[in-house]
Amino acid sequence: MFHLAEARRACPGTSAVASGARSLRSLCPGYPPAPTVSPEPTAAVPRRFHGTVTLESTLIGCDARRVAEEVIAHLTGLVGARVTVTFEVEAQIPDGASEHVVRIVTENSRTRKFTSQGFETE
Repeated sequence: MFHLAEARRACPGTSAVASGARSLRSLCPGYPPAPTVSPEPTAAVPRRFHGTVTLESTLIGCDARRVAEEVIAHLTGLVGARVTVTFEVEAQIPDGASEHVVRIVTENSRTRKFTSQGFETE
């Protein structure tokens, strides 16, 4: 170890007060340079999650609850995490939907604040 007394001998004219090796290096050009220590590389951590799942329409309550408990709860439990869950519905209706069903589904979709919704004739 390089002591203050040795630093005074190696670099005459320095003040009697020097605090640590950093001060000695700045006061004495001949003082050995600081060892270079490379920081250990840190592993990249995942910062985003995305997933899509198809739920069984006849068991939607059970499936949605399990997704909420087994996936969403773990993500929302992370400090600072912003989690968005999007619910998407797609229906293929071979015989078409009656006016009554179109009216009910359209009105309920508006009430539930769907960001997009609609029926198609193709």
